Amino acid sequence: MNAELLERAIRLWKQAFVIRRRLPKSLAVCEDVRTIERWFRHEQDLLAVPLRPAASDREALVRMLTSFAATSFNQRAFTLRAPSKGKKARAKAATSAILLQTYALEALAAERGLEVSSAVRECLAAGNYPKELTLLAYAHELVRRTEYASQGASVYWLWLELDERTRNGVTVETVQTAEQRLSDWLNCRAV
Repeated sequence: MNAELLERAIRLWKQAFVIRRRLPKSLAVCEDVRTIERWFRHEQDLLAVPLRPAASDREALVRMLTSFAATSFNQRAFTLRAPSKGKKARAKAATSAILLQTYALEALAAERGLEVSSAVRECLAAGNYPKELTLLAYAHELVRRTEYASQGASVYWLWLELDERTRNGVTVETVQTAEQRLSDWLNCRAV
């Protein structure tokens, strides 16, 4: 994964995380980029200087805010750990999250000239994979959030699967370490 793009995505993610608290309740569940963009254009001068994005990052930050609105804000109704509420929604999010993990692993393998063997695919299907894969998939989605809104509930699922220390410590270095561990895992299972 491109370290510069990831670093930018993490920086914007942290900015959006702080800025989202300033969103009015009417926008807290808004998934319309134009509506959030209008609000942001009006309010950006009221933000503390460190939170004001560079002109080149404004669009990406608005997309990040929109994706927060579509996922994190809207998830109060989508309780992943509730035993009976929204079983179908949770199952769909879990299935989509596994696909996001598979895509992230395939992208890493292609980037490093490795193969995703049938043994690895069996591990993925059985849910027997390194925890770093969840971090890698989430990092891929962070980058995608700067380009357009991402996969909603499945990204939230990935987020909840990360332990709290990992959630609070996402950096380019932690993602690169995860990539290396996953590369090693793929090499060990190359058949």
